[in-house]
Amino acid sequence: MSHPKSGLLRGLVTGLVVGLPLGAAGLVGFAHFAWPALPDNVVHVGGRLPLQCALALLTALLVAVPMLLVRPRSLALPWAAACYGAGALALGLIVVEAATPLVLGGGRAPLDFGLLRTRTPEAARELWPTITSNWQAQLAFGIAALVPLLLVLLRALRLRAKARAAVADTTTGTAAEAAPAGQEPEYRAPFEPAQAPVQQPTADLFTPRRPAGD
Repeated sequence: MSHPKSGLLRGLVTGLVVGLPLGAAGLVGFAHFAWPALPDNVVHVGGRLPLQCALALLTALLVAVPMLLVRPRSLALPWAAACYGAGALALGLIVVEAATPLVLGGGRAPLDFGLLRTRTPEAARELWPTITSNWQAQLAFGIAALVPLLLVLLRALRLRAKARAAVADTTTGTAAEAAPAGQEPEYRAPFEPAQAPVQQPTADLFTPRRPAGD
């Protein structure tokens, strides 16, 4: 019987090739298409904290979903998913800051790939000081990392539990088939070696009975 694969390698490759770019692209797409269309009172509510958390959650889900589809069983993969989620948010923020500058009203201008080539190094350098000094940014990165970690971990634990249950059912079924139907197991005292039961002779009318012992 072959053991189920852990899905670690497939999950790592899927998260790196699909999840991380997809999460970053989702954040950039939201900033490019949806953000300029939002009213100012929606964008600035709560100091933009709800909007930032929603963007982090969107990024996290886009990273986690492809990794969930590979049916992961490895308990190391959730930590990689957390790194991919934080990395996707960082990549998306760098692209947004470099290629979609702010316009009046707090919205974003259309993507400018010329700015992306020239301003990417500067946007990357400015990101780390923003994270270390701004608790809202830390909260957003926490969401982007924690959500994929929990989703992939729960998926892995559920699949591992199903695999253990399937193995237990198979073992029980094999033991039941090995025992003859209708035969109960022989009783043995503790530390008594297993031995075949003594076959009693069949009663015969023409065979004299043994005298009863004293």
